[in-house]
Amino acid sequence: MSKVAGATSRSHTRRTFLLAAGLGALLALAIFLGIMQSARQTFLDEDLLGNFYDGQAQALLDGHMSVDPKVPGFEGFRIGDQTYIYQGIVPALVRMPLLAVTDRFFGRLTGLSMLLGFGTALSFLIAAAWRVRSLMRGEIQLGRAETACTAVVSFGIAGSSLLFLSSASWVYHEALIWGVALCLGSVTTLIYWLAPVGPAKVSARLLPLVASLFLAGLAINTRSSIGLGPIAALGLTAVCLFFAVVAGRRVQSQVDDAVQTRPPFLQRISGWDPQRSTTRPVLSLMLILVGVTLAIVLYAGVNQARFDSWFGVPLDKQVLVDSDPARSAALEANGNSLFGLKYAPSVLLQTLRPDGLTVGSEFPFIGFPQQKPSLIGEALFAERDWSSSLPASEPLLFLAAIFGVIALLVPKKFHADVLLLSLRIPVLGAAAGGSLFLAFGYISQRYLTDLFPFLALAGVIGLQAIAALLQQLQARPEPQGSSIMRRLIPGVVVCALVLGSLWTVWVNASLALQYGLEIAPSAREAQRSRWLDLQQKLGGGVAVLRLPSGAPLPAPGPRGQVVIFGNCDALYRSSGSIWYLLEAGEAAGGLQVLLKKVAPLTKPVTLLTAASPSDKVSLVLQAVGKDRAVVFVQSTDPSGTTQSALSKEFVLSQDRQVGLRLVMTARTQTVLITEQSSGRELLREQVGLSPSVAVAQKNESVEVTISPLATPVCERVSQ
Repeated sequence: MSKVAGATSRSHTRRTFLLAAGLGALLALAIFLGIMQSARQTFLDEDLLGNFYDGQAQALLDGHMSVDPKVPGFEGFRIGDQTYIYQGIVPALVRMPLLAVTDRFFGRLTGLSMLLGFGTALSFLIAAAWRVRSLMRGEIQLGRAETACTAVVSFGIAGSSLLFLSSASWVYHEALIWGVALCLGSVTTLIYWLAPVGPAKVSARLLPLVASLFLAGLAINTRSSIGLGPIAALGLTAVCLFFAVVAGRRVQSQVDDAVQTRPPFLQRISGWDPQRSTTRPVLSLMLILVGVTLAIVLYAGVNQARFDSWFGVPLDKQVLVDSDPARSAALEANGNSLFGLKYAPSVLLQTLRPDGLTVGSEFPFIGFPQQKPSLIGEALFAERDWSSSLPASEPLLFLAAIFGVIALLVPKKFHADVLLLSLRIPVLGAAAGGSLFLAFGYISQRYLTDLFPFLALAGVIGLQAIAALLQQLQARPEPQGSSIMRRLIPGVVVCALVLGSLWTVWVNASLALQYGLEIAPSAREAQRSRWLDLQQKLGGGVAVLRLPSGAPLPAPGPRGQVVIFGNCDALYRSSGSIWYLLEAGEAAGGLQVLLKKVAPLTKPVTLLTAASPSDKVSLVLQAVGKDRAVVFVQSTDPSGTTQSALSKEFVLSQDRQVGLRLVMTARTQTVLITEQSSGRELLREQVGLSPSVAVAQKNESVEVTISPLATPVCERVSQ
């Protein structure tokens, strides 16, 4: 009966822990979804820089590695007359079955993939946290306070740098989030193999090891830097197994203390005794060697097929280099590479500085520092993007990870199971993979996520170490009069955990919103306008610069600054580097264009024309099917006539009115066309424009009505 009762108690404790941690993670997932959708029209939206994996999947279905140059654009690599992407192959392979059936979701899967990746990462982390708790604190039941703290801390950890990735649904963040998820999956299953609990400690348990190898292979072929973490951990495991096999050690699980020999040096350092994990070390070693080799061979094979190199990427072949002087100069100064230890001091300073935030007067009141990352030495970076730091943006995880590392170094202080020491291997592996970004000539907030697997694993160890110390404090007999301190210390710890979690989520949500709706190019104009409108409604001091109607754009102002031309002719907002157009009235080229097809389209027709003494720009409609059409821009100047790329297709059926939003702004020499009903961007082109008034053109096939676009947000901001 006692065994049954004990098993029931363990099951109840485990269920309570998982439910509490899952609740905190679910709340963070809801915030992730809300922030991600704030910069999108629909859940299955077409995302800027979100179709790379779809393009690669389609290329693989067609039997080759090269992609359509339009898919990666400036991020593509031109090798001869072919274009390639550098991102890992796994997310593309996952898309292939769906894209083989339909192309309806081409370019629309990034947000869904990121959401699934976020949930997967947290699921693996919760599983790892439960095993850590079992190793450090045994079968002690969860009290109400610990249950609440488990939910709050789970919320706080999920709301760290991983939450920031919700700022933009694009390939960089998808690669990061799945790299983290698969890395955590690999090291978590490895932990379950390295540190078994329960009666089956010495049984042959190969399933967790096989799962770890499989997930490590997926991780390195999704994001190589993070994926090297589990590969390194498995490599360390293989080294330990190799020396155990060579030495012929067959240590029994229980040996009399009087005759017990001193463990070998490697085992003392790693903390892992192979005998506790498997009775078949040779088979386990062979599995690791084969699995790691296959993972690396797949990565090298894909890289060879793309770039004729097993591991290198020809960064000088990237399309972006031709239009980015800073990247070109950085490559030239560093031998066509963006990796080197000379970058590490600047990156490390930005990662660890305590002042990695600024307080503002507009909602959400927390943001990136006013200045971009500082430079130490003479290293030339490709870019130093807006970035915070670990102590400022995720103090809970940062401090917990420090405590976790201490617990792994001196575990006797916490009376933890000896198996806790074996967690040194996966934690060290995660640190090795995560720290590679320190030698990269590019600073960005998203790269802090590379460290998330290490911080998360070390953090849950640190948090359980704190709980173990509190448990010892409560159990220790104390002199009379010390009861106040025994109640005060746990209360202080609980308050620190709650405040640290809430601060972490608030900061990373704020940074995500600021980046996604003020800084990054991924948000649409409508989302940027709504964000500015919300900030105004919630109060705050958005800086406004007023200029005459015909004035040119000034140099980009401070991040978040707004400029209004004339009587709300146009509204722009600064990212700190460039101006983004939020609203445009008629004087700035903002028009609503209503189309109604009254006869079949047999040839291209001109919808409207804006002419000046020196040039003429026309919007032309062309049928691509019975009820589908595209538009393009035709420009005429003294040098001749040019035509833009064709827009995305849209529905234009007989006697049905379709609305387009057209902005032809001479200030930025840009033509932007969006579908009014869905907000879908149809065309964005750089076109030589002169200030002029657009006039609708009559034709027999389409009725055209134009009217000025309203600027409601500008009018509210200008009050």
